Amino acid sequence: RKLKKEWLDPEDYFDKDSLFYAVNRCLANLGTNLNIKYSKFKYVREIK
Repeated sequence: RKLKKEWLDPEDYFDKDSLFYAVNRCLANLGTNLNIKYSKFKYVREIK
């Protein structure tokens, strides 16, 4: 979700090659220039 909403620009969706390139660049920069801050996952489901 973060990749799609925050890191990719609308022009990256112009064609398949530009989208693949943009995703590749984002993933290559993950951990150096781009970071994701994780929070504790809370999921409660009642089992009957």
